[in-house]
Amino acid sequence: MPDARCPEPDASGQNRGEDPLDDPAAPGPGQRGGEGSSEVPAETHDLEPLPELPGERRRVLALLAGGIGAVATGSLIVPWLRIFFDRAERMDSEVWAPVGGLEEFAIGKTTKVTYRDPTPLPWAGFVAHNAAWVRRDSDQEFSAFATYCTHVGCPIRWEESASLFLCPCHGGAFYADGTVAAGPPPRPLDRFPIRVRNGTVELRTVGVPDPDE
Repeated sequence: MPDARCPEPDASGQNRGEDPLDDPAAPGPGQRGGEGSSEVPAETHDLEPLPELPGERRRVLALLAGGIGAVATGSLIVPWLRIFFDRAERMDSEVWAPVGGLEEFAIGKTTKVTYRDPTPLPWAGFVAHNAAWVRRDSDQEFSAFATYCTHVGCPIRWEESASLFLCPCHGGAFYADGTVAAGPPPRPLDRFPIRVRNGTVELRTVGVPDPDE
């Protein structure tokens, strides 16, 4: 009869009921199996410092960064400078633009005319075409007015039945000669210089109409 105190060995040669971890000869964590095994130390990698850039290379990179920054700054400033100088050039420009022949304007009548801005901005599009009100006072005398109210710049229209320029925004009204008839406008309509040359009516186109002319 087998001894109940001695556990029977299993197929692996170990006794049933024995914990292999209790065996001092069993390999532990960090040990390779088999006799004569020892712990494997954890591998460590020392990071080598990056080599310093030579002085000449640092200067080249600094110049490159500075150049890129200058180009970026210039791309922002140049358009604004161009707008400023274009505006000065537009206001100083004096171009006589034809707006029609003498036979197109009846004496005592006010007619709306259009003309092209002599120095339009590249992105102006359809706004490069401006307008004016032209009145034929006599055979060779004409008056030309801006199409905007002198109050807040709303577009005005000519009302033939009342012989008045009317502003739809705040009730401003102007007589046929451009003087204020009613409402809040602080001054008469701005005028354009106008002339007759070789049977053609011409306006002097400027960036901003001169209110004194």
